[in-house]
Amino acid sequence: MRKKAISLLLLFALSLLCGGCYDRQIFENTAVIIYAGAEKGSGGKILYSFAAAENNNEKNLLVISEENDLMESAVADLTASTENPLRAGKIQNLIFSEELAKEGILNVRDANRLEVTNRFLADYAVVKGSPLTLLKILENMNSGSGVYCYLDKMLENGANAGVCPNTLRHEFNIDFETKGIDPILPLLVCDEEQNEIRIAGTALFTDDRCTGTLTKNESRFLSMMAASAETISVEMNGLRSANDKTTMNIVKCGRKIEIETAGDEVFITLRLKLRSNFDISDWTEISDTAQGDINKKIERDLEQRCETVFQKIQSTGCDPFGVEARLRAYHPDFFATHDAKEAYKNGKIQIEIRNRIINQKNP
Repeated sequence: MRKKAISLLLLFALSLLCGGCYDRQIFENTAVIIYAGAEKGSGGKILYSFAAAENNNEKNLLVISEENDLMESAVADLTASTENPLRAGKIQNLIFSEELAKEGILNVRDANRLEVTNRFLADYAVVKGSPLTLLKILENMNSGSGVYCYLDKMLENGANAGVCPNTLRHEFNIDFETKGIDPILPLLVCDEEQNEIRIAGTALFTDDRCTGTLTKNESRFLSMMAASAETISVEMNGLRSANDKTTMNIVKCGRKIEIETAGDEVFITLRLKLRSNFDISDWTEISDTAQGDINKKIERDLEQRCETVFQKIQSTGCDPFGVEARLRAYHPDFFATHDAKEAYKNGKIQIEIRNRIINQKNP
């Protein structure tokens, strides 16, 4: 009898351990947040906005917003007022207003941890204006379920073309931040009249504060110096005549950075090796000598344009090239006795470019 009682107790205990799913969620009855936005609200609060995928929503997206101190609290409060519960564990993009980004992204208290058990893995972006406006444009798009990956595809295509950076959250988040390398994020702009979202360029950061921006064209040269894009198209003028205009496609880029110090000064040398082709149908008919002269003109022009963009980035204090990290690693005595950020801002830059045109006679 005693053995039977023990067996029954064990079976009862096992039934408790093997109870199956205790917190089941039915996808059709859940609003999954795809996009989230953060901008300055009133009274020191942050206006959080969310675009959630809803199975029973004709527009495919439900856009809602609330002012709150914490993003997780905003999600909880809005869940109480929506037909379907909100879930924030699958966010693809977190968009900050430029105004808020200038004060510091990491000041958005819990933006990096939305739910207790879900690590936030969204890509970051900055928008000129209001993230809520951007989400409403997405809501009004007639692109069906394609709206769920609209920003992802736009930013991916932009990064491949070099007009904006492709910065994943884990490359920015304070838990994984690499000291001495400042982040850069895609910069977006909204056109409410045309109901469009466009890439405007790059947002430059010093630590977690946005300190400047680059246009789309300037971003191409940043991508070239970072060797980060698949193909970068650059307009070249006056290669063969004063009115000559053509497009050069940079299809491969190698980069090497060297840092030297002398006294209180830092000297930065950036060497780029490019492979490119032209949209010129008669390129192979040009003589070797003329091709060489044109290529030298190209190299000088690219060096000057890259140097201009580098100096603009320097002036903002943004260091996406890791100069500070290199000073720490290779010049520890200088790093210990100087302000590395100021040394970078005042550093002398020299850019050397060697370009190989691969649609010439003898590539």
